[in-house]
Amino acid sequence: MYDGTTNHTRIWLLVVIHLLFGIAPLAEFLFDGTIWFSPADFALGSLSIAQIMLLSFWVGMGGSKWIVRVLGAIVGTAYVTLWPVLSPYMSFPVEEYESSFSQSFVSLFASYSAIILLLTSVFALIRRRGTKLIHLSQLNVDILPARVRYSTFHLLILMSICSFVLSLAKLAQPPEEPTTGFSTFRIVALFLLMLVVFLINNLCAAWATLSLNSPWTRIALVLGNALLLGISFAIATGNYSFSWQMFIGVSLIPVLSTAIVIVSLLVIRSCHYRIVPSGLLQAAS
Repeated sequence: MYDGTTNHTRIWLLVVIHLLFGIAPLAEFLFDGTIWFSPADFALGSLSIAQIMLLSFWVGMGGSKWIVRVLGAIVGTAYVTLWPVLSPYMSFPVEEYESSFSQSFVSLFASYSAIILLLTSVFALIRRRGTKLIHLSQLNVDILPARVRYSTFHLLILMSICSFVLSLAKLAQPPEEPTTGFSTFRIVALFLLMLVVFLINNLCAAWATLSLNSPWTRIALVLGNALLLGISFAIATGNYSFSWQMFIGVSLIPVLSTAIVIVSLLVIRSCHYRIVPSGLLQAAS
C-alpha cells in the first residue's frame, strides 16, 4: 500500500504553466497570413485544444465538488477563448475589428463548450460506471497491474470506430467540382469528426498515462493513433489540395494537442494518481 502524499506544488506549477501557455495563441498576429506559416499557426491552435481536453478530463474525473468543477470549466473556457479572439487586435485597426469581437468570442466559446460538454459527459459516464481517478494512498492494499487482454469484442469496437471516422471523413470532404464556401452538411460532418477525433485522443491519453501499467508503450501507440486521426482530419478538410503546409499544419493539431495532454497527465501520474477500474477498487476495499 502506498503511504505517500500528493505533491500539490507540482500540480499548481502545472496550472500556472498552462495559464501562461493559454496566452500563446495571442502571438498569431506575428504571422503575416501567408501559407508558409500555417504549421506554426495551427501549432498555436493546438495549445488551446489541449487545454480544452484537460479541462474536460478534470471536470469529468476530478475530485473537487461538482459546482467548483463546472464554474472552473466556464472560467477556463472563457480564458482559453479570449486570446485567439484578441489576436486580430494586434494586427488590424481596432475600428475594423471591434464590431465582430463579441460575435467571434461567442462563436469560439460555443465551439469549445460543445467539445467540453461531450468529453466531460464521457468521462462522467466512465466515472459513474465505477472507474475513478484516485490517489494511491486511498487504496487499502497493493494492486498489481493486470495484463491487458483483448478479445473479439474489442476488435469489433476498434473496427466500428475506424469505420465511423472514415465515414465522417468521407462525408466532410469537399466536392470534386469547385464550389465557394462550405455547405451546412459538410460543416456538421467536419464538426462531428473533430469531436470524435478529440474524444478518442483524450480517452486514449488518459488511459495510457494514468493506468496502473507502465505508460511508455501505450503513449507511443496513442501518439501514432493521433497522427493517423490527424491525417484523416486533414484529408477531410481538403487541405491536401491547397498546399503541403496546410496539410501538415492540420495533421499536427491532434498530435500536438494529444502530446501536451500526455505530458500534463504524466505530471499528475508523478503525483501518484491513477485511474483504477471498478473491479480492482472492489478488490482493494
